[in-house]
Amino acid sequence: MLQYLAIKLASLTIAYLPAKVGYALACLAGDLAHLLSPRMRRQVQANLRRAMGPDASRLRQASRQVLRNLTKSYYELVRMPRFRRGYLERAITVHGWDNFQQAYSRGQGVVVVTAHLGNYFFASQVLALRSVPASVLVERVRPPALFRLVSGFRASRGLTLIPVGDSAAALREPLRLLKAGHVLGIACDRDVLGSGVPADFLGERTTIPMGAVALAARTGAAVLPCFAVREKGDCFSIYIEPPLAVSRNGGSPEGAREQIGQVVAIMEQYIRRYPEQWVVLQPVWPEKEEPVEGRVAWNSRAA
Repeated sequence: MLQYLAIKLASLTIAYLPAKVGYALACLAGDLAHLLSPRMRRQVQANLRRAMGPDASRLRQASRQVLRNLTKSYYELVRMPRFRRGYLERAITVHGWDNFQQAYSRGQGVVVVTAHLGNYFFASQVLALRSVPASVLVERVRPPALFRLVSGFRASRGLTLIPVGDSAAALREPLRLLKAGHVLGIACDRDVLGSGVPADFLGERTTIPMGAVALAARTGAAVLPCFAVREKGDCFSIYIEPPLAVSRNGGSPEGAREQIGQVVAIMEQYIRRYPEQWVVLQPVWPEKEEPVEGRVAWNSRAA
């Protein structure tokens, strides 16, 4: 409930400050979180180690930037309803839009695969700006009041949010949207449901969600890697890669294991290039380890 109250208060106060002041306060909040939350800091560093190596000083610097990026993203979240169209158009630069048009013009839907890099919810507003019907699969956080509050901000510019689930009922809406030719965004760098397929990710074995390739295999939708990178001045570059080849056998666990490697490879490239923007606070790999600053509490659920 504290997180709910903090976001609600920020939406009534900080969201109305000039951007320079708001971003400065967000950086301060990120620095305080890095200093005062050792468990969170250690978990971030444990994840970053796979992308950056064991250099303790580099990991500390990068983990501080990760938490700054997190708090900046929350600031952008509460400001989302107040962003003007012109500001969003100036703040977001798209690279590879022709790749999207090629995939979208097929009329069979597009599965956008991404990672928790930069602020992908902010950057995804480009689809709404260009009148492209788009939905994003999201993790259902607790308490429900927090989920409703955050979802309201994220959907305020026209995106549709779909809570992730592994039941047949939870798959009906994503399948319906893709068959209607819509765009569906899925972050593939963390196995939220614990039902993914084994894969080597950043050099170590873990599980990766198979939903993206499974949905594409069942609908014929294109699989399009897309990543949002925060630039100087807190603008964003969106990089849209060429569509990945997904065959019909990707709908089975065996087929997904064969094809998920394409998604993993492109995620690895961007995470290694921009590790300080990879905002994942939960464990990505299942095994315990001794991280840079002490033992990680793997049951941490920092939000």
